[in-house]
Amino acid sequence: MLAKPLAAVDALSTLLLRISLLLLAALVAVNAVEVVARYLLSEPTIWAYDLATLLNGALFMLGLAYTLRVGGHVRIDVFAARLPARLQRGLVAGFLLLFLLPCLGLMASVAVEQALAALASGERLLSAWEPPLWPGYLAIAVGLTALLLQTLATALRSLTEDRDPLAPRGAASPPTEDVPDRC
Repeated sequence: MLAKPLAAVDALSTLLLRISLLLLAALVAVNAVEVVARYLLSEPTIWAYDLATLLNGALFMLGLAYTLRVGGHVRIDVFAARLPARLQRGLVAGFLLLFLLPCLGLMASVAVEQALAALASGERLLSAWEPPLWPGYLAIAVGLTALLLQTLATALRSLTEDRDPLAPRGAASPPTEDVPDRC
């Protein structure tokens, strides 16, 4: 029953990752053009720094959901690692559903409002180039919304699967017996 919606969320995260990779290639190209213009031609551009900043922000925001999907976010589980796997998954689901999901919902809602307001007002970055800000705000809104959906998918997987959905891909679930001290 949940397989298709969860697969759709995963597909969205993968699509946004691919877009992020294209933005990364564009970021490299922008910086290369700026280096050539500045150091070989002694004519720095007025747009490269602003565009690089916008591209960098967009590629990070669009990659958040995929990073959660593959367990790439930093997690500190000193205490949780000592608990049985089932309890760990329950704690993960509880944290995601009760804390992270509402926070992401609020942030995504504000980001969507900000993107729409910037589009409607024609808000621009205060710089020599003055690019419009709505594409950057849109990337933030899309990235946060995708992270919200991926967080919900991860929480549902925590409740319905035996595997830790936050563990890095290919990693085994933590042992259920006592974890020895490593100190």
